[in-house]
Parts: sequence; C-alpha cells; structure tokens
Amino acid sequence: LITGGEELTGTTKRFEGWGPGTGKASWTQNETMSVGDFSDVNGVQNIDWIGTLSEVMPGEKARFTFKDGVLVKAEGEIGKMFWKALRTLDDPNMYKFAELAIGMNPYTRKGMTSLGAPNLVMTVPPFHEIKQSEGTVHIALGDSGGRILQEGESSIVAKLHIDVISFTPTLYVDGKKYVEDGKLLFD
Repeated sequence: LITGGEELTGTTKRFEGWGPGTGKASWTQNETMSVGDFSDVNGVQNIDWIGTLSEVMPGEKARFTFKDGVLVKAEGEIGKMFWKALRTLDDPNMYKFAELAIGMNPYTRKGMTSLGAPNLVMTVPPFHEIKQSEGTVHIALGDSGGRILQEGESSIVAKLHIDVISFTPTLYVDGKKYVEDGKLLFD
C-alpha cells in the first residue's frame, strides 16, 4: 500500500466480497476486504479520514507507523488524538492491524471536508459512505470480526473495530496493481 509516497507492506489474507480480479464487492458493505491477524505489516500509512474525529477536525491528516502488525506511532494532530483515544480503551489488541479493504462504490461522496470543502452542516457524508467510496483503501485496527474466517485463519478479538481511510492510495496485491492514486484498475 502506497500513500503519500510512503509504503506499508505485509501479507494479505483471502479477500472476502469477491475481491480484486472479479469486479464484485460485498453487497452489504460495498467493499472487498481481507481480515485477520496481519502480524507482518510494516511501514507507514498516511490517513485522510478517522471516523468521527475527521468530522470535527476536517482536513486534518494522520501518519501511522506499523511494526509487525502493530501501530507503534501516530503523528499529526488528529493522529495524536486517535492515539490518546486508543489508550483510554486499555486494550493492547486495539493497536493491531486487523483489516485491509478497498471501497467499490462509484456513487459515494468521498472526503468532502478532508479534500478542502467547508465543513458546513450536513455536508459531511456519513462515515460508512466514505469508506465505501470507489478507490479508497481503509484499514482497521482492533477486532478483526472473525465472522468470515475459514478454518486455520486467525483473528483478533478487541473492544472495537476502527476503520481509517486513505483517499488516493496505490495498492498492489501479489505484485499486481489494483488501485492507483485512488482509481480502481480492475472491473
């Protein structure tokens, strides 16, 4: 995963929702996802949107650093706020990388405030609409939602599952580029 010129690497799990290469997404989530315990994820992801924090701090971005699948550093004002919120949960599993997903819906409003539009009342799209936007990549920290795991796959149990989103990522899976600068490259 490449965001803001920085790289985050690791081994993906099986994709759910019909995934890259099939042009289909989970009909309930409008995304294709890979979940589990990503214990080999290392590097940096630049974050454009962190749920409700982004709704009150539009335009703020964060920079997350991962080592062996664990968030070890969160930079930027909103990143520091997020780190503080995680600490209050008192759950070491909340720092674990638990999901990689690609937004598949071309009809959503992506990051209106984080991309510069004013944060006027009712202009901020709902969080789930943003994370489903075509070409976005989001990761989750915390609970991996073992609901779709198959025998032999591992999961993370945590107090919450928190998605954070990158709007214009480039994503390679097994050496093949599936997303470039926030644009899907597969049908």
